[in-house]
Amino acid sequence: MRTMAARIKPWESGSEFHWMQLAPGPGKPNYLTAANLYSCGRSALAGILQYGREALGWKRLWIPSYYCPEVVKTILATKISAKFYFDSPADRVIVPRDVLPGDAIIIVNFFGVKSREEYEEIFRLEIPVIEDHSHDPWSLWAMQSQANYLTASLRKTLPIPDGGATWSNIGSPLPPQSSPKAQSSSVPVEKIEAMLLKTLYLAGTISDKARYLDLFNAAKQKLCLSTIGQQCGEEGISELSKAILTTFPWRAWRAKRSANYRRLRQQVREQSGVKVLESNRQDICPIMMTLLFPSRKKRDLAKKRLIEHSIFPAVIWPIDGSHAWASERAKILSGQILSIHCDARYSLVDMDKIAAIFNQCTVP
Repeated sequence: MRTMAARIKPWESGSEFHWMQLAPGPGKPNYLTAANLYSCGRSALAGILQYGREALGWKRLWIPSYYCPEVVKTILATKISAKFYFDSPADRVIVPRDVLPGDAIIIVNFFGVKSREEYEEIFRLEIPVIEDHSHDPWSLWAMQSQANYLTASLRKTLPIPDGGATWSNIGSPLPPQSSPKAQSSSVPVEKIEAMLLKTLYLAGTISDKARYLDLFNAAKQKLCLSTIGQQCGEEGISELSKAILTTFPWRAWRAKRSANYRRLRQQVREQSGVKVLESNRQDICPIMMTLLFPSRKKRDLAKKRLIEHSIFPAVIWPIDGSHAWASERAKILSGQILSIHCDARYSLVDMDKIAAIFNQCTVP
C-alpha cells in the first residue's frame, strides 16, 4: 500500500500576517474603548483631519518630512493645506517656527523607538497635535499621551484583516463614528482569504504562494483607492476585526514582540557602516529591528540575500523622486533603511535563525 509523503512545512519570515487563532485576552485597553474605528489608519487620520477642517477651524497641517507616501496622498486628498517640517527615524526633529493660527501638526513615533520627550518643543507651539502610533499603539507614550488626537493603523501590528483608530486621552471631541457599511466589503473578504491561504501554505497544505500574494495585493490596491475617494475618512472597520479586538491578547502579543526584538538585537553582529535604529529607553517595543545601511547598494544587496533565505524584510517607507513633496534627506534615508520582522508570529528559535542568516548575509 502506497502512502503519501508528508509535505514539508516551509519556513519564512516577514510579509503580511497569516490567520492566527489566539487565546482570548483583555481586548482593547481602556484608552481605546471610546475610539473611532476605521478600515485602516489612513481613513482614521483622514476622518480627524476632515473634522478638524470643518468643525475646529484647522487650515494647515504640518507633516514630518519622512512619512509614508500613501498617508501623505491621503492627507492631501482631504484638501487641507500641507507643509512639511524636518523629522525622521534617524534624526532629531527640527521644530517649525513659522506656525500660524489654524495650524495643526502630526508627530510620528517612527518604528516605535521615539519618545514624547523628543517633541517637547512642538507641544510648546500650542497648536493642535495629532500623534501617529501605528508602530506601537500599546506604548506608555500612547496610553499616557496628552496630545489632542491619536491615530493608529491597528492592522500593522495585529493579525487582523483591517483596522485603524482615532482617539483622544484628554476628551477632545471626535468626529461622528463611521459606519461599517461605508467599507467596501470585498477588501476584508479578500484579505481574510489571503490570510487563510497563507496559513495553509505555512502548514504545508498548499504550495502555491502566488494565490495568496495576488489576493493580498488586490486587497491593498482596493484599500488605497478607498482612502483617496469620496468616502475618504468614512470607511468603517469590518465586523470581524471589531470582534477580534474585543478579546485580543494585546499585552501578551506586545510582550512577545519585545522579547523577540531583544533576542534578535543581542545576536545581530555589528557590521561596518550598518547601524541599528534604536533607543536606550527600556519601555520601548519596536515594530521591527530597523537597520540603516551606508548606501542603497549595500542595503539592496543585503535585502536580496535575505530574501534568498526566505526572510522578507520591509522598507518603511519607499520614498523616491516620484514624491515631489519629499526632501533629499528623506529619499536618501529611504534607500538605506531595512526592517526585519520580529513580531509575535515568531519564536525565540526563529529569532536565532534570522540572526544567523543576517550575520551571514551581511558579511562584506
